[in-house]
Amino acid sequence: MEPEQHAVSTAGWWISPPARRRRRGSQGKRKPIPVSDRKHERHPLDDGSEPADRLCHTLHKTVLGFTQEERVRQEIQEQLTPQSLRIAQERLAREKVLERQGSDPERKATLTLEFCHRDGSTRWLETIISGIRDDQGTLTGIYGVSRDVTERKKADEAIRASEARIKSISNNIPFSMIYQLVMKRDGTRKFTYFSDSVRELHGVSPEEAMADPGRIYGLVHEDDIRQLLQKEKEALQTLSTFKMEIRSKAPSGESRWLSLASTPTPMEDGSVRWDGIETVIDERKEAEASILEYSEKLRERNKELQCLYAVSELVRKEETTQEEILSAGASLIAQAYSYPQLTGCRILWEDREYKTENFARTAWMQTSDLRVRGNPIGKIEVCYLEPRPEKDEGPFLNEERQFLDGIAELLGKSYERRLATTEREKLILDLQNALQEVKTLTGMLPICASCKKIRNDQGYWEKIEQYISERSSVQFSHGICPECKKKLYPELDNSS
Repeated sequence: MEPEQHAVSTAGWWISPPARRRRRGSQGKRKPIPVSDRKHERHPLDDGSEPADRLCHTLHKTVLGFTQEERVRQEIQEQLTPQSLRIAQERLAREKVLERQGSDPERKATLTLEFCHRDGSTRWLETIISGIRDDQGTLTGIYGVSRDVTERKKADEAIRASEARIKSISNNIPFSMIYQLVMKRDGTRKFTYFSDSVRELHGVSPEEAMADPGRIYGLVHEDDIRQLLQKEKEALQTLSTFKMEIRSKAPSGESRWLSLASTPTPMEDGSVRWDGIETVIDERKEAEASILEYSEKLRERNKELQCLYAVSELVRKEETTQEEILSAGASLIAQAYSYPQLTGCRILWEDREYKTENFARTAWMQTSDLRVRGNPIGKIEVCYLEPRPEKDEGPFLNEERQFLDGIAELLGKSYERRLATTEREKLILDLQNALQEVKTLTGMLPICASCKKIRNDQGYWEKIEQYISERSSVQFSHGICPECKKKLYPELDNSS
């Protein structure tokens, strides 16, 4: 970026007097500082000026490209861009109002306006203006010192555009905010930037948070603040990326989890700037807590899992009988409970009983029904031989209830599978036997029209009864029909 030019000059605004005035020199009530001291030249108000506001600038030719004489002859609308012209006119109008109200005659104002250059471009000039008054204190003009701030203005606009992009990005990161923290050599901290999402995350505006770091640090959970400061110190010493998860108070007053991550950048003055992001991680922490809790329960229920695995292995092996499964299952179930040395188990299956040696009916029982194809077939009974502390279901845990119901379902389903296998095998055997017994008659049968004998494949004539019996499972019984009876045995016919 090119260095700014700091050319200075006088700017005069004329407020039309009630009557024509003679040109005044430097005899007004307020006298400008000599040119040699202020590096500017006072432009007097002309008697012949039109009764309207007029702005004249005497600048170095290198700034705007015009000579002093050219600039003086230009009207104000030729010198300023339309927007800056409006700003200048509005400010002049306000100054007139203040003047009529008797405001401080020594007041000053600073204006930054965009001026037209000879080559068609524009330049930004910053002007500090003061009033010129006569011996009676009447305002007769305005003078000021201007400097070229074009490069600064461009830099400011670039910074604003960059900040707007950063702001847009940071404000649209879900449940997150961007921040910038400067840690000085003496250990003090100062936030220099917050995205607008700090309002939602911490209930304060960016300005409030930057003005007082305690508005942010004060929300950190008391058990985490010491570790936070220690980790910041360690990251500062090594200039390494800072990462930490902390608990903080939400605007609602509830505690929530935040993830902090920032990168250090050393500054010329010895301080360190940290550019960071803060993200709400409540959902992740809740998921982690749930996983941890579940893992703890799994470890506590490790014995139940071992029992389930062992019973599953028993029922998986087809060579294991149902009696062996139930007998071993009773012992495995008893060993899976919280107090295996005080636990007994009995499995009732139809009219049979399988139990551990120490089983007894006590006041501390837990049972689960056994069902096969929806019908009750027995039950599992677990007992504690001595009183134990109260839990969810008497002295038993909810997890132990789930475990026992799971074992009962496993035994019932495995027996259903065995029944289905047995029934399927029997059905297959029955079908095979039926297929062996079934013989079919197909094709055209040569039969005698008189005696009704059938000629077989070898060319011999066989009785129809013999032929069909040999080729199917049909058995014949013999009798005589009424017509044949009348024909063959008329003497036995009782119809006459």
